[in-house]
Amino acid sequence: MRCVNWARRLYVVSACAALLVAPTGDLWAQVSGKVTGIVTDQTTGEPLVGAQVYIEGTGIGGLTADNGRFFLINVQPG
Repeated sequence: MRCVNWARRLYVVSACAALLVAPTGDLWAQVSGKVTGIVTDQTTGEPLVGAQVYIEGTGIGGLTADNGRFFLINVQPG
């Protein structure tokens, strides 16, 4: 049961990260060189602690804090 829960969380995190980084991430990168956001569970709306967030192909990533927030720096435009 525990593995299923992590697989579900990974799916939710991946979907949320893609939504957060794709349209708004490019805009933030052009303006300030950083990307911030909150990762939440799609069903409950609760913040996900320790979720991995990354920008594919850049080596830039991190984990969410206790409140589900993340902050990525040194993001290049585009």
